[in-house]
Order: sequence, then C-alpha cells, then structure tokens
Amino acid sequence: MKGAFECGLIMMVGIFFLVLGINFTRIPLAYHQARSYQEIIVTQIEHYHRYDDFVISIIEQSQKVCSACHYLVEATDFNRYQVTVLFPIKIPILNFEVNGKVLTLTQPLY
Repeated sequence: MKGAFECGLIMMVGIFFLVLGINFTRIPLAYHQARSYQEIIVTQIEHYHRYDDFVISIIEQSQKVCSACHYLVEATDFNRYQVTVLFPIKIPILNFEVNGKVLTLTQPLY
C-alpha cells in the first residue's frame, strides 16, 4: 500500500514537471521566430538601402514568420536604423504572459 501511494505521488509530480517543461519549450521557439523576423526586416532594409513604403510592404508580406510579433523601426545617427521586435512569451499552465523584446541595428546605409 505504501509503495503504491509513493508511486502515485511521484507520477503526479513527475507529470506536472513534464507538462511544465513542455510549456517552457515555447519560450525558445517564440524567441527564434522573433529573431528570424528581425533578420528579415534588417535584410530588406540593408538590401534596398532605405526604409520607405516599398520596403514596408515587403516586410508586411513576410509577417507569416511570426504572426504574433510587432516591429518598430527608428532612424538613428550615422544612417542606421534600430529594429525592435516585440513578441509574446506565454506559459499557460502558470497563467504567465509577458512581452519579450529583441533589438538590433542595421549596417550604415550609404
């Protein structure tokens, strides 16, 4: 009787941590999607050497990479752009939700 109780307790705790671990794997996945989307944005800006309506339309077409991500492009000094991508981080089993942020700068545009 004692062994069955201990086994059941270990199984319940083990399954909880297994489910929690599976939920934590969503964090690197969300980060990877945000970085991929950010690289697409930076690549398009550097390829066309500008950030205007044409480049914005190309970036909007690549929204499939990270549909939950939002981006912001700001001009900085020395002909560079700062690209910020915000992405959601969710752990449903803990009812935890926060936004992650990824920043980068483009190469100087001439």
